[in-house]
Order: sequence, then structure tokens, then C-alpha cells
Amino acid sequence: MAPANTQMPPPHAALRHRRFVPRWRKATWVLAVFNLLSLIWLVSGIVGGVGVTMIVVIWFFGFVVLGLVWLVSRPRYRECPQCGSDVKKGLTVCRSCGFDLAQATAQNPWPPTLLP
Repeated sequence: MAPANTQMPPPHAALRHRRFVPRWRKATWVLAVFNLLSLIWLVSGIVGGVGVTMIVVIWFFGFVVLGLVWLVSRPRYRECPQCGSDVKKGLTVCRSCGFDLAQATAQNPWPPTLLP
């Protein structure tokens, strides 16, 4: 058993680094699956002699529409760097662990400066 004065890392922190499936937004998954299916359709169209131009045009317009949906559907939450729970954008303190997000942002400004 760990001594009382040491802090144990939250269980989420260890699991974040061992994910096999990326934690993407739903719109990102839709865009990736659409591109994969379109690529398979394009390869089968080249082999089968189907109109490749039509497949590329459908792929292009589908990608543009889904790309716009992806841009519009930004997440309303961000991940707490300490416990991994979702924190609504605009809040400065995590409700789960009490981590001060404003202070962490002030200490590590984004984007990082390239000056030494």
C-alpha cells in the first residue's frame, strides 16, 4: 500500500497512453470511414472499368461536405490534463479533481515560444 503523503496517479492517466483506438470526434470517424470506402470503391472501379471520373467527383464533393460538417462540429469540452475527465470550455476549474486550468494555461502558454 502506498504511503498517505504520496499521490497516486488517477486511473485515467495510465489508460490514456495505452489506447489502441484514437479518441477522435464522431465527425472525424465519419470522414475517415467515408474516405476509406471511397478509396475501396475507386480501386474496384479502376479494376472493374466503372467510370472513375464519376467516383472521384462523388468522393470530392462528399469530402467537401463532410469536411465542412467536421469544421462546424467542434467539441464543446476539453480534457483535464490531471484526471482526464471532460471539462466544459469556459470553465477554469475541473469539477472532478479541482485542477486549476487557468493557472496551468498561464504557466504553459499556447502556442509555445520558439525563443530560448
